[in-house]
Amino acid sequence: MVLTLDILKKILRQKTVSSENSIHESIENAPINNLPSKLEEIPPLNASEERLEPSTSSVAPEVPNAITSAHIKDDIVILRDATGLMLGEGRIDDIRSYFQDRFEKLRKLLLKRPDCKSALTIQQAKAREKSDEPIRVIGMVFEKKEMSSRSNAKNRNKTLNSLLVTLDDLESTIEVIFPGKNEALLKKANRLIPDQVICVEGFITEQKKLIASDVFRPDVPYHTKKKQEIPPISVIFISDTHFGSKYFLADKFEAFLNWLKGKNIPEEQKMLANSVKYIVFAGDLVDGVGVYPNQEKNLAIIDISEQYNLAAQYLARIPKHIKVIIIPGGPHDAVRKGYPQPALSKKYAGALYEIENIILLGNPAYISLHGINILIFHGDSLDDLIQVIPGLSYDRPAEIMKELIINRHLTPLYGYSTWIAPEKEDWMVIDEIPEILHCGHTHVSDFKEYRGILLLNSGTFQAETDYQRSLGIKPTPGKIPIVNLRTLQVKFLQF
Repeated sequence: MVLTLDILKKILRQKTVSSENSIHESIENAPINNLPSKLEEIPPLNASEERLEPSTSSVAPEVPNAITSAHIKDDIVILRDATGLMLGEGRIDDIRSYFQDRFEKLRKLLLKRPDCKSALTIQQAKAREKSDEPIRVIGMVFEKKEMSSRSNAKNRNKTLNSLLVTLDDLESTIEVIFPGKNEALLKKANRLIPDQVICVEGFITEQKKLIASDVFRPDVPYHTKKKQEIPPISVIFISDTHFGSKYFLADKFEAFLNWLKGKNIPEEQKMLANSVKYIVFAGDLVDGVGVYPNQEKNLAIIDISEQYNLAAQYLARIPKHIKVIIIPGGPHDAVRKGYPQPALSKKYAGALYEIENIILLGNPAYISLHGINILIFHGDSLDDLIQVIPGLSYDRPAEIMKELIINRHLTPLYGYSTWIAPEKEDWMVIDEIPEILHCGHTHVSDFKEYRGILLLNSGTFQAETDYQRSLGIKPTPGKIPIVNLRTLQVKFLQF
């Protein structure tokens, strides 16, 4: 191991940008009033979902005209960013290290669950004699397939076909049978995906197979709200502007910039605009070049650096007291396609580095704003999960994001449409539980609260494309979430 200057610089970048909170007492005690009625209500939660704090309070506190977020010091901590720390060379040893690291991290998360803490290795399970006592085993899903209908030939009732799931770990392999007669269990099993690390409860047979009676995924416990004093500020979440595309909606983005500056908006909305302290950007800043066949037909600017120059011209108009945190999104942004992705480089996006209130990070990035942890991920893997999990659709991307949280992994499927670079460690495991998970990619704005975690998809500033129309995707351009950092209440602004 060699400690280089680049690594030292990386460590310094991950220090707190400013950890002090210099806030006037009158700001700390600012009252919370209702938002203007023109702002959209949050989408309803499913009745079965737990709520953080059932409340109809407003998204943002009233901020006195004389005091705005400009008077509040930045408090940004970069908790995790792979930029400059990616060491994989694409060798077989790297792939082995990657999967071993993924397995060990997710296994540890499963063992933290009270119902999985006594789980065995596969080798230990196969060493057991046939018994009526259930055991629990942790393994990675290698394969899942429906068993032949002959396996149910003796059943005269209309049961579903059983599922056969092959699990492996670092030492051994075992076949797990999910019986078709147990429909509730089979419903759980149908949501299992390859490369997922799970814990299975079941009974070992003489043939050293496991007859499943239950299955557990890593998931998260209920995440209680942090008890800490946070200033009355708001965070806006955006993504998928696609600067350089013919479909970029300049009028909507102009309206957004004017709103931030308090131009041509009602007086009561100016107070909300004045509360904005951060903008978090989840990738696809530009449309890119050569992303798909014949893309040039849809480009207003065919040079990638010029696309970033255009983006910089727009973003430079954001008030300087608002910090803008930007991650890339592949394959549209000019970064490597495989995850994790580094921050945008100066080679193509040099104009962005000249804007003092912009912070460029990799994809994914894990940050803290005034003690509230936010996981930012562009969201390419949402495409993969739609292919393999029944019931998911682009209409409700927050439901797909929920699967990422339950799996505790941002790119749970290896070898599908999302490229994953075989790094020596798996940067995509969700080790620490965030208060907010922010994604883009789908071009559909959505919100869901799951066990105290806000799942936000920030939509787009691009009109519907031919490709989206072919997939039946209905984008929601100009509809962006804004979050009160003190209360974690969510509303949507429509431009």
